Amino acid sequence: MIGDRLRQAILELMRTNTPRQVTICKVVSVDEEKLTCTVQELESGQELFQVRLNAAATALQTVLIPKINSIVLVALIGNNRQSRYVAMVSEVDKIYLNGGE
Repeated sequence: MIGDRLRQAILELMRTNTPRQVTICKVVSVDEEKLTCTVQELESGQELFQVRLNAAATALQTVLIPKINSIVLVALIGNNRQSRYVAMVSEVDKIYLNGGE
């Protein structure tokens, strides 16, 4: 009985204190200069700001610019709730290939 309660307490602690690694979001706005976007989590309604669209701000690379109001998957970087990136997009507005449009 004590083992079951301890197990349940540990599971609840993990559920409430472990950040969700990937969330489903809707794109609210895109900043193409900074290559970031603002998204809204579908489950909680919380807005997430400065979500990265690329791996490195200075590198020439391929970047997908999602359409406003499209659905994206947003993931944590290094398990840090303040550092996120768009992992997948449902609709693309623009594509930058190796730094060019």
